[in-house]
This record gives sequence, C-alpha cells and structure tokens, in this order.
Amino acid sequence: MANTMNANSVILGTYGKLYINNVRVAEIKSFELKASLNYEDINVNGNLITQYKYTGATLAGTLVVHKVNSFNINLVKDAIKTGVMPDIKFMGELKDPNVNGDEAIEVSDVMFDEAMLLSFANGEVREESVAFRAGDYNYLSTIA
Repeated sequence: MANTMNANSVILGTYGKLYINNVRVAEIKSFELKASLNYEDINVNGNLITQYKYTGATLAGTLVVHKVNSFNINLVKDAIKTGVMPDIKFMGELKDPNVNGDEAIEVSDVMFDEAMLLSFANGEVREESVAFRAGDYNYLSTIA
C-alpha cells in the first residue's frame, strides 16, 4: 500500500511564534535555528576513503522582524559599550491548527552577532534581520 500525504498536513509558517525573554515578538517575520555538526577527519591506515569523527556542534540562526520598534537593539545597546552581555533566551513554537501536534523549542545562551544601530531607505518598508548564535537548546515538543 502506497503512503499518501494530505496537503492540509503541511505546516504553515504563519502560525509560528517567537518569544524573547518570555515576551512575544508579534512583529516576527521569520525565524531559523540550525545546528552545524563538526567533524574531525580520520585517516584510517589501509583505507583510501577519509572517515569522520563527530566532535560537537554549533548553534546559529537568524530572525527577521518587521521594524515597528527598537526591541532588538534595546536588548544589547548598553552591552555593546560595557561588554556585559544580557541573558537572552528564545522560545519558538509552530502550531498549525490543521496539523496534529506542534513543535516548540527553547534556546538559551543567545548572543546576537551584530546589532543594526540605524538603517533606512526612502520608500522602503523596514525590516531587521538579526543573526545570532546560541549555547543550548531543548525541544519542548515535536510532531510525531
């Protein structure tokens, strides 16, 4: 028997939510977090094909917001000058009412890679893209 897929079971990103330090980011446009896996090359005697040893991972991502306030820069504006970085935690969730289940993840030890101090262009609606890295994550729920 062939497996089939119902088109309504495809998750719609419109239902995604992001919270930064427990405050919902209503202006979120997109959010992405990736784990990049790190490997060390292992050259095995007698084998011409390089093998690999997993040595850890790095977490990094990007969030994009419609520019309606200075929320992102307010998190780090003082830290840029003082060197005392704030504790930042994300919680992201994706819960489409057409899908049975949801995905939710908590991300801790978040550090922004850059901070847009000011940007504008005549006739353009503003959005901000913020690259970040993180120290840990924990899935709160996944879709079966």
